[in-house]
Amino acid sequence: MNGPSEDSFSDLEDFEKCLPAGFVITDERSANWLVRKVRESRSYAEHVLQWAARELRRTKREEQFLMSRYGSQMEVWLRTMLLARGRRRRSINLPAGQMGFRAIRPKTVITEPQMLINWCKTNLPAAYTVRVRARGEDAVRLAAWIVEYGNELQPHESIEKAILHDHINNSGEVPPGTEIAAKHDRFFIK
Repeated sequence: MNGPSEDSFSDLEDFEKCLPAGFVITDERSANWLVRKVRESRSYAEHVLQWAARELRRTKREEQFLMSRYGSQMEVWLRTMLLARGRRRRSINLPAGQMGFRAIRPKTVITEPQMLINWCKTNLPAAYTVRVRARGEDAVRLAAWIVEYGNELQPHESIEKAILHDHINNSGEVPPGTEIAAKHDRFFIK
């Protein structure tokens, strides 16, 4: 079989051109040829996946090295360039890509979940949630059990973060068990 190598197939039509003229499975030899081709394809696919995984690990390590070694220098250079240009731009386009800063908004960080849950029960009950999940017969038995023994439940407690964020944004109050991560710029390359 002469034709393009298997590495150069751009689509299935190219592969079909490499099949023997009028190929059909008629005997052990033609069936064996097809089995061999299928196994070669699977083997090649596995090889490609392994190679890709190695390349991904290598490129991630390379990026981590470059950013740890030169990232702060690039940030200083970028800040200098942005100041020199005197505009409100937060990024610079270079032939190889773009680098800049993204503003990261202040973020509520929950440091002590149980402390926050206890505070919400008293001060912001709209943010306090309790969840129980059951299906089918378990749901039927659970509903009956709740009616009879509901005072002994150990619920899964949580906080509706959207309600908590609205409260913090509207009141300025930072509840116990939380802290606010300050607004900051995050350097990026794309």
